[in-house]
Amino acid sequence: MPEAKICMVSRTATVAGLLAFVCAGVLASLPIDQFPDRSNYLAYADWRSQALVERYLADSLLTLLFNEPLWLYGNLVLSTFLPPETIVRALIFFPAFVVYWLAFRANPRYAIVFIILSIYPIFLTNHIHHLRFGLALSVFLLALYAGGAGRRWALLMAAPFIHVGFFLFVGLYIFVRAVDRFRARGILIVGGVAGGTLLMVGALGYVDAGLARQLERYQGEAEVGGGLFLVMAIILLILVSDGREFVRRHALAIGFLSLYLASYWVFPYTRRFLDAGIWFVLMAGLSLSFYRKLGFVAVYGGLTVEFIIRNIGEPYLGYGLSEGL
Repeated sequence: MPEAKICMVSRTATVAGLLAFVCAGVLASLPIDQFPDRSNYLAYADWRSQALVERYLADSLLTLLFNEPLWLYGNLVLSTFLPPETIVRALIFFPAFVVYWLAFRANPRYAIVFIILSIYPIFLTNHIHHLRFGLALSVFLLALYAGGAGRRWALLMAAPFIHVGFFLFVGLYIFVRAVDRFRARGILIVGGVAGGTLLMVGALGYVDAGLARQLERYQGEAEVGGGLFLVMAIILLILVSDGREFVRRHALAIGFLSLYLASYWVFPYTRRFLDAGIWFVLMAGLSLSFYRKLGFVAVYGGLTVEFIIRNIGEPYLGYGLSEGL
C-alpha cells in the first residue's frame, strides 16, 4: 500500500475514533437520574445481579444460561472495583463508542449525517434506556468485524447471553450467511421472512421464560410512531431497488427490515427487530447510489426531523423523565 494511502487510512481511523469518543462521552455523561430505568441498571450494578444468579442457579444451570448470565456476571465483576454509577456510565460508553466507531470507519464521508439520523429513538434508546440491548448489539457488531472465524463466532454466541433476544438475531445472521454461501440470493427476501418467522417461533418456545420476561419489560414500547411501518416499507423498497449486488452486501439490513414488516401484524414486540437492525439499515442507506441515497435520507431524515420538532420542549428531546415524575 502506498505511503500516502496508509496515512489517509490512519487519519480516517483516528478521526473516526475521536468522533466516536465524543459521541459516546456525551451519552455517558448525561445525568444518571434523569432517564427512565436507570435505577434498574444501578440495582444490577449494586445487588440485583448477585441475587438473580443465586436464584437462577437454585433452579438449574439451564435457567441461568437462558437468563443473560454474561450480563449478570459482568455486573458482578465490575462491582468488585467500581461504584454502581460508574458501571452504568461504562455500560453506556462502551457500546455507544463501538457502534459509532464502526459506522464512521465504514462510511467516514457521512459521519455527521449518521449522527443526525441516530437521534431518532430506534437507534438512540439502545444507549439511553435499553442498555443491556445496546451492549449485546455492540458485541454482535464486533463479531461481524472480528478477524478470524473463531473470534467471530465466540462474540456472536456471547451476545445472546447478554440479551436473550440475540438468539433470534444470530439465527438471522446464520440464515443470511447460508443464503449467500449457496448463491440463493434470489430467495433472500422471501426466504428471510419465512425463515425468520420460523426462527422466531422456535426461539419463543425454546427460551420461553427468559424471552417472556424481556417482552413483558418492553410492553408499551412496541412502536415509536403509527407511520413507522410505512416508512420502513418505503426504505426496504429503496434498498432492494439498488440491485442484486447491493442486496447481497446489505443482506442483514434487508433481513431485519423484512422481519419487522412481516411480523408487524402478528407479533406485538416487532420493534425489537428494528432496534437490532437499525445500524445495518442506516449503513445500507448511506451506501446507496446517489439518488437512492437522497431518497433514503429524505425519508428517514424526515422521520428524525419530525421527532425533534415534536419533542423540542421535552426533557432531553423526550428521552428524559417528565417533570414531576
